[in-house]
Order: sequence, then structure tokens, then C-alpha cells
Amino acid sequence: MLKKLIYILLVLLVPMLLFAQTGKIAGKIVDRETKEPLVSANVSIDGTTLGAVSDIEGHFIILSIPPGTYVVKSSYVGYQTITFRNVQVNTGLTTDINFELPPEAVQVPQVEIIADRPLVKRDQTNTLRITSADEINTLPVRGTANVVGLQASVVKNEGSNLLYIRGGRSEEVSYLVDGVSVNNPLSGNASAAFNNINQNAIEELQIQTGGFNAEYGSAMSGVINLNTKQGSSKYTAAAEVITDHYQKTKVGNTTTFGQSIYTFALGGPVIPDNNMITFYLTGERQYLTDNDPRAVGGFKLNTTTKSWNWNAKLVFRPLSTLDIKVGGMLYDRSGSNWDNLRRHLNPDHQQKFDNSTMSAFARLTHNIDPNTFYELQFGYFNENIEQGDGVWFNDLLSYGSTAKNPALASVGTNPGRVFSVVDATGAVFDLYLKSKSEIFTYKGDISRQEGDHLIKAGLEYRAHKIRRFTGNPMGLAIPNTGSDAGWTGYRNNNFQYYGYTLDGKSEYDGDVNDVNDFFNNRKEGPKVPTYFAGYLQDKIELSDLVLNLGLRLDYFNANEKVVKDPLNPFGKRDAVNGGVFGPEDLQDSKGFTTVSPRFGFSFPVTDRANFHAQYGTFLQMPPLQYVLISKTWEDRMMGDSPFSAQIPNPNLKPERTISYEIGYRQMISDNSALTVTGFYKEIKDLIQARNMGTKTAPSYPNNYETYENVDFGTVKGFDIIFDLRRTKNIAATFNYTLGFANGTGSDPQAQSRISWIQTQNPKLVSPLDFDRRHVGSVNLDYRLPANEGPKLGDVFIFERTGINLLFSFTSGVPYTQSVIVNPFFGGVTEVPPTGGINQAYTPWTSRLDLRLDRGFTAGPLNMTFSLYILNALNAKNVFGNGYTASGIAGTIYRGTGQADNSGWLSTQEGQAWAGINGPEAVSLYKARENDPANYGIPRQIRLGLRIEY
Repeated sequence: MLKKLIYILLVLLVPMLLFAQTGKIAGKIVDRETKEPLVSANVSIDGTTLGAVSDIEGHFIILSIPPGTYVVKSSYVGYQTITFRNVQVNTGLTTDINFELPPEAVQVPQVEIIADRPLVKRDQTNTLRITSADEINTLPVRGTANVVGLQASVVKNEGSNLLYIRGGRSEEVSYLVDGVSVNNPLSGNASAAFNNINQNAIEELQIQTGGFNAEYGSAMSGVINLNTKQGSSKYTAAAEVITDHYQKTKVGNTTTFGQSIYTFALGGPVIPDNNMITFYLTGERQYLTDNDPRAVGGFKLNTTTKSWNWNAKLVFRPLSTLDIKVGGMLYDRSGSNWDNLRRHLNPDHQQKFDNSTMSAFARLTHNIDPNTFYELQFGYFNENIEQGDGVWFNDLLSYGSTAKNPALASVGTNPGRVFSVVDATGAVFDLYLKSKSEIFTYKGDISRQEGDHLIKAGLEYRAHKIRRFTGNPMGLAIPNTGSDAGWTGYRNNNFQYYGYTLDGKSEYDGDVNDVNDFFNNRKEGPKVPTYFAGYLQDKIELSDLVLNLGLRLDYFNANEKVVKDPLNPFGKRDAVNGGVFGPEDLQDSKGFTTVSPRFGFSFPVTDRANFHAQYGTFLQMPPLQYVLISKTWEDRMMGDSPFSAQIPNPNLKPERTISYEIGYRQMISDNSALTVTGFYKEIKDLIQARNMGTKTAPSYPNNYETYENVDFGTVKGFDIIFDLRRTKNIAATFNYTLGFANGTGSDPQAQSRISWIQTQNPKLVSPLDFDRRHVGSVNLDYRLPANEGPKLGDVFIFERTGINLLFSFTSGVPYTQSVIVNPFFGGVTEVPPTGGINQAYTPWTSRLDLRLDRGFTAGPLNMTFSLYILNALNAKNVFGNGYTASGIAGTIYRGTGQADNSGWLSTQEGQAWAGINGPEAVSLYKARENDPANYGIPRQIRLGLRIEY
């Protein structure tokens, strides 16, 4: 009775963790001879305090196991002990182990069984791919985004870390590290730290591309869950260097790009031979002289990135039933980004950045009894981003100063472009951005195994503190503006700020609820939106059926002020103070509560085949850059309406997806399996730019743009996945997806120009920019273990040698055909189309990567020498969906469908221009036209050395 009371109280009162980072081992223990169940037999996991005792039917369950590889033993009085090695436990899944113990009277050798990862997971009710640390370390590619990009249903362009899963936008994916969300709350995308996490720190990487259980929220397309390593009772150490910097770099060089990566890892017990307190620490230093190599253009000047990446985890086990983990990561990087407008004659003024990301957590896991445990966790996320001109950076009053930059045409005015094509030397990058995003997360959950039911319940609360400062600094140097004119100068130069002082030099913490702080003092404190979620879930594991039933509740409030009347944001024409922005024009933003059901089941047809289905409603709060609003920006854009730019809308609703999935997995042999999965998604309430006011019914004082939940789309397709477990030294994986992603807008700005000129907004769906009809990859890994292969005398010359071949391919990118225009000279606002929206496609792309490695042993050290060849065939892959009217790189020119030729020089107008300006102008035009950003990566050859203890 007491245990039941404690259980009920915990469910009601304990703040609960949303993302439990543990798995489960279950099975049965029987007499090997009679097959009768053994009651009260012991099961233990080496190196831990976890274990269980079998019940009257011989069944046992071990809960709350961190993901990893373990040695599991079973013992019983009068019977011999059986050991299973290489037992893999995955987050959220059950690992089945059945013991048959031989009586002591039966003389058999000591029984040790090497467990294989099961090819069919009977409790998997959705599409879930798990990649272990060993598998990641054999791949020729590095970086979590590149590993995820190999999976079925995932689209990733070369040269970008953005991931599009099953036709969703990039911000529809949730990224977790040890249960802590590491999405940047402003953009909604993964933080740079996630994509560059030290590979030595990864224990397992889970990719969910279908529906997912109720415990996962803030995601509509996929969940990427990364678990880091923890120390054991033995000391381990590793160091690695990977570099292509084996010759001197120079501009245009296509064989080396000056990229070097240095890593180390150290783990073990704090007290020798005692696993009560263990640690694991990794560090990585990257020095990338050219941080973004492309298939054309060769080595580029002023594109260096220097970074440090640290990961640490400390595990404390004061009691056999109590586990405390503290850990986190720190990623710091600085450098410059290139662009084809500035890199030719003005590389010093390319964009400079100085960014840092920190994530930390503290988690307590307590096993109340063998069938009940709870977890409590505190998480902290902090991302600082600062970007600006490569010379002046955060010295804002120097951007437009002729005293400091004599190349300017006049105070605050850049020199004209050379032949109207590329930036002249000294032209300033006129954009500065600084932001600081903090998230404090309090969460916990409780799990109870009750017969066949694993019941979980959880709560989560996130408190945000968001600061942002951005604008065009060149105008601040003009007399009577900037610091002299105070707020008016920053306002008129398009600055947005909150959480910082007017000049952006210091943080400002004001009363976020005091609207008069802005109207009286022109100050705004940081934004503090709130997010709350709770879920209840039941996983029912029967002998012939597994059910996942869940219900999730989410609440979001921007805690902002929003205009009362969107068509009269500053008051009506005939009202007192009409047309003047004041506190009386604002009211509190709305809060939104949503409920989303989740249902999945898995039906084991046989022990070698499994059928699964998943249905669910999935929601997420909008990226905060579309929600949080600077009142200075609001006053400027609504009051003056100087150009087309969107004003955030604090009353945006959560976006919504309804997803369906059906799949079948069949073992073809003892070591191979094939999966076929069909999926369909309905996407609603996506964010899109809309104009407030029309030509016939204008808003007052001006028409302006904002965002509304008006976009929608549909996605359908199927995956084919083939897995070959290592057989005769070879392992293989094949992933293929046929998909159709259609919608009314690919991103929130897709219809901005349409909205601005007040034409009819699209109501019919068309292929989205990231629609890929065919996406696939083939990975082959061949390894010779020690003492195998051809011999030369007594030496196995190829022992411990491995080769990994990775071939990936995608069909073309959709784009809208148009007339031929000059994309660089300006003045082009609308490009007349010659075809339907995204009805044309670029050619297919493909890429072959390989890694060759050889292992050696020197005393207690294991060494591995590696050769990496990325894009071995040197394919010049083209990505993207066309140049915009303003000339922003989008990979191909819509008039020709080519990446290196806009077609304009062949027109009568272009030939006349070339005749007037001469060969130098034509040469610069072609150099700007053949933009490296239009292509994927070049062939890169890297050497690596890894030493392990």
C-alpha cells in the first residue's frame, strides 16, 4: 500500500523530465534441460549497480539503463553462470535477453555469448535509426549533420548543415543532447555546437523520421537524439589528428584547403578501481583556413574559422538505487564567412563572426523499487551570436566614417561596385547582428512497469531570456544621426533591439511587463516567452503486440505586447493620437494550449518479421524570430514603411502536422533485413509573410508586412532500407526514399514579394524548394580482423585493415523557370516566369566518399592510420533553387537552369554592355556569375592518426 501511495504522489507532484535518456533489458530465465522457469534467479550488469531478480514465471526487467554496450550475467544457486557480452541498450527501447542456465551437474564449458544487435526490434513502432559510436567512427564523413543526412527521408545539401526531414522545413526538427534541447530558439534550427560536437563524445545517435511518442515535443518532422559517453571503472584515453594541410595553401589551390582537426578524450574513475564517481572529457580544436571549400573557386582568402569544442560528463553513484549525472558542452568559434560579391576585390570586409554555445545539465535518477524510477533534470542552454563587417565588426560608428575608411564615396555611402558587378576595395558590409539566447529548463518524469505496461508521465517548463540587436550601422556616421541623435538615428537606420542598450554595447534588464519603459525611455528588456508541456504514455508489450499510446499537452505564450487593431496599429485616423505609436495601441499576446494524441503499434508477424504503424498530431511553437518584436522596428516599419520587411507577430499559433506511417521489416537472412515504410503528412498553420492592408483597403498609417499561420502542404512517399550485419567481414546499408513534398511556401519569406505588391497569394500547392523525389545512399564497410587475410611469411599484411565506401545520390532540385535577366545590376524587382512554380528540376547529383584505415598495436596503445577522400570522383554537384531577383546566391540561374551562366551576356543588352566596358568587365562578370556557393564540396584528401589507450 505504501509503495502505491508513493507512486501516486510522485505522478502528481514530481516535476517530470520530458526526454528520458534510458533503455530497458527484459527477458526470461529457465532451466536449460527442463525449460522450467527459475524463480529468484539473479541478473546483473557488469560495471554498474543495476540488476534484477526473476519472478515466479522466470521473467525479469531492468529499467533505467543508460544507452551503451554492456556485459550481462545471470546466476542461480545450483546452476552455472551465463554471460552475454556486447549487449546494446538504446534509449526508449527494450533489449530482449533470454537465459538458459545449465545445472552444475551438467558438465559444460563456461558459457559466454556474444550478443548481436537484433535486426528486428519488436517494440519499434516508428521509423527509428540508431547509429553507434563504432559505426560513426568508420564513416568517411564527420559531423552529426552529415551522419544524419545519410538516412532515409532526410535531405541535406552539400555545404549546409540544414536538415529537411520528410518534406518539413528545417526548423521542424528537434535536436537533443543528453535530453537537453539545443535548438536555437530564434531560428528554430540546430545550434552550431550540435553540428560540430566532438565525435569522440558520441555514444549513440538516434534519428526518428516518422512519428514519435508523446514524450517528444517541439518537433513536427523528426527528432535527433544524441547521447554522449560516460566513464567506466577503467581509464581510457584517445587522441586524433585529421588534416589536409600537407602542403602550402594559396588562392585558387584545389588540392588543400588548410583544414586541421585535433581531438582528445579521457575517461575513467575519479578514484582508481572504483566506479562510484566516473568522468569523461573530450576536447577538439579545429583550424579551418578555408572553412567552406566548394567544387569551383579553389582556396579562398579570409575564410578562416578557429574553434574549440568541449564535452564533459560526471557520473556519481552514491547508492545502488541513485544515479546523478552532471555534464555539458561548450563550443566557441570565430572567423569570417565569404561571399562572391566581396571575395574578389574586397575580402577584408567579408562578414566576421564570433559565436559561442554552451549547454549544461544535471540529472538525478532514483530507482524507488525494481519496477519504478523517476528522473529530475535541470538544463541550461546559451547561444551568443555576433556578426558584422570584417574590419569594423562591433565599432558601429566607424562603419560609415570617411575619416577611417577613405574608400567610401561619402560619409555613410559605399563606393559604387566595379562595373556594377563586384564590391570595390573598402566597401563596408553594412549589417551588424548580436543576439543572446538563454533557456532554463526544469523537467522530470516517472516510469512504472506494471505487468505488461510501462507507464510514463512527464512535465517540462522552459523559461526563455532572449536578447537581440541588429541594424545597418553605416548611416550612424552621418551628421545629426547615430549617437548624437540618439534613438531617432538608430530607428532610421533600421535597428531592432531588446535586452540591450540603445547602442548595443551593454545588456539591459528592464521590466518586460512595463510597456512605458520603451515609450518613456526608449528601452526594452529581454523577451521572456514561456513554454510548458506534459504527457502521459503507456507502452504495452504483449507477446504478439506492442502498443504505444500517448497524449501530450503543450502551452506557449510569447509574453509580448501586440497591436490591438492590425489594420490600425497606431490608432484610427479620426482617433486622438491616431497615427502616433503609443502604449494605448498595445495589448497582451495570446497564450495557446494544444493537445496532441499519439498512437503506434508493432505487430511481430514472426520472430523475423515485424509490422508497425504510427499516427499522431505533432506541434511546435514558432521560431522566435517570427514572434518577438522590437518596438523600435515596429515604429519604423509601420510608421514609415520604407521597404519590404516583415514585422514579427506575437500572436502566431503553433504550427501543426498530422502524420501517418505504415512499415514492414523482414529478415532476409540471419544477418540481413529489409524495411519498407510508407508515410503521409498533412502540414497546417505554417508561417508565411502577409501584407496588412490592400490597395483598396489600406491600413493606417501605412501598409506593412507581418506573419500569419496561412501556409499548408502535403508530403507522401516511402522508404526502403536494407541492412547487412557484418558477414564475412563486410557490412552494408542501403537507404532510399521516394518522396513528394508540396506546399504553398517553402519558408516564411517565400511569398514576401507577392504580399508586398499585393497580388493574389498562392492557394494551390507546388513542389517545395527542398523537395527531392529520389534520395539515397549506399554504405559498404569491409574490415579484416587481426590474424586474417593474405600472409607474407608469418605476417598478415592486411590484418586490421578496413575500407569504407559511401555513395550518396539525389534527384534534381525544383526551380521556377524565368526569362533571362541580369541578376547583379539591381533594379530588377520581378522576374517574369516562363513556367509553373518549381516545375523545372536541376540534374541529379551524386558523390562517392571513401576511407581507408589500418590499425597497429604498440604495447598498451592502439593506433589507426586513416586516409579520407571526400568526393573522390570530384563531382561538381549543383544545389538550390535559383537566383532571387536581388541576386542572392540560390545555386542556379532560372533563365538558363545552369549554375555558371545566367545567359545575360549572350543577350543584346549584355553584348552591348560588354562592348562598352571591355574584357576586364566581362571577366569580373563571369567570375561573379560562376559563384562557388552554387556548388557542393570539392575533392578533399585528408590524413588521420588516432591513438587509443
